[in-house]
Amino acid sequence: MDKQAIKKVPHRLYPDKNDKKVFIVSGAPGSGKSTYVQKTRNADDLVVDMDLIAAALKGTPERHPQYRPVMDAALSAREAIYSTIERRKGEWKTAFVITSSPDASRVAALAKRLNAEIVEMDTQKDECVKRILEDDSRNDAKKDVALVEAWFSRK
Repeated sequence: MDKQAIKKVPHRLYPDKNDKKVFIVSGAPGSGKSTYVQKTRNADDLVVDMDLIAAALKGTPERHPQYRPVMDAALSAREAIYSTIERRKGEWKTAFVITSSPDASRVAALAKRLNAEIVEMDTQKDECVKRILEDDSRNDAKKDVALVEAWFSRK
């Protein structure tokens, strides 16, 4: 076949790296981060949630699993996903990274690394505690309430 007869048709197998958006969704446990992402995301978006990563590694449908047995593997998996996001690799258009870190400088550093916008949940401590206590999917509500207390004391 004559090479000149081949018509060059511009197409993109993957979206342009500049078209991809990344959001760091930050807030205390029980602040509604996962709910916000579930209501905001599209079917082909990327969601990075340590609860989901740990549940997948444990092979359990738990929404809030105990991390300890799989923590090292979960952190490694999350780091690999961060690297993919950083390079804007893949067909996703939007990535949501969920974090409960109360350390604003760590969240800002992650946002800078991933070229992301920070969405901070503006939920009051009492509401976070109420949601946790009413959430049957939490295996250790006492521990999660203590995390809320610690989150707000460090903020």
